[in-house]
Amino acid sequence: MCSISAAANSTPTETQGKYVYDLTGCEIEVLNRLNIEQTSDQATVILKGAKVDQFVLFPKNDVPSWNYSLRYETEDGYVRSYVNNALSGENHKLIFEGQTYGAANGPLHTVFVTASDGTKTGYTTFSAALEAVNENETITLLAPVTVESVPLKIDKAITIAGNGESIKLTIPCSTTSRGKSLQVHADLILDNVYLEFADNQEQLGDAIELGTSTTDLTVQNGSVIKMENLQNGFVVPGGPNAQVIFDHSQLIADNIRGNLSNGGSFTFQNDASAQVNGCGDYGLSVNNLTVSNSTLTFTGVGISAVKTTGTNAVVEVKDNGQINVSSSGTRLSYGSKWGVADGVVDLGHG
Repeated sequence: MCSISAAANSTPTETQGKYVYDLTGCEIEVLNRLNIEQTSDQATVILKGAKVDQFVLFPKNDVPSWNYSLRYETEDGYVRSYVNNALSGENHKLIFEGQTYGAANGPLHTVFVTASDGTKTGYTTFSAALEAVNENETITLLAPVTVESVPLKIDKAITIAGNGESIKLTIPCSTTSRGKSLQVHADLILDNVYLEFADNQEQLGDAIELGTSTTDLTVQNGSVIKMENLQNGFVVPGGPNAQVIFDHSQLIADNIRGNLSNGGSFTFQNDASAQVNGCGDYGLSVNNLTVSNSTLTFTGVGISAVKTTGTNAVVEVKDNGQINVSSSGTRLSYGSKWGVADGVVDLGHG
């Protein structure tokens, strides 16, 4: 740890117009811009090793009267946001890692990646962090993230730490009825993340695909997954060995045209919950289901709120677990080439 004064008084090293301030170990809530001697607005300042919540370019009592832009980069650290008290027209802009910021304040790094050696590196976009992260490393959110380009593909085993922030996946109306928003093809842990699949009034697209039989999706530590106005919630071609685990976390699903889930083994544990309001076909159509000290609530499901698939399916409700179903089953009894169902909780029909 280091103090703000130590950071401000740090002596930079200069190489070809780049001034490196080594602030390794500094965790700073508010950092005023560093004064660089004998430099110009073409010089770049590199903040090395610091974790900064807010960077103040020009304090209110230190606003130059001439045009002055500041160029900053980071190395092994991040800067969450900035404030520019000197903004005036085209003057006094921040150029941060090659991008110009003309507003009076806003976010800079929206995420950072923690590498296996503990190094933390900030990124201005989630997609850049996802490309850079390696197996078994962690992406931590610093600000709300909106992903416009879907599908978002996870093909490395990683953890996403929400840090009290959210991820929103936008689902354009041009998405086909079976287009996937989030494709999980390697183990993914959501830790204290609010993950929202944006409202799609045309009910197109599937929210989450677990694409292999060895894939686990773990939703833990107060995380929330919210989905509404989609075709399907979870599509699990990986079958019974693909695990979806809600651990002290919440699933909210509203107005799903098809199924909340198609296959997979689901576990709700440690005071987890599911609130499902409106599924045209099935709620949880699963290979296996465990509900331990958790509550699942289904309202307005057309066929069965819970249905097992496969001859070896197991449903276990234990340790004060509950499955509550109301206003459901209006399409019972039901039969198709995919199977039959006779009850709002339908077990053993394959």
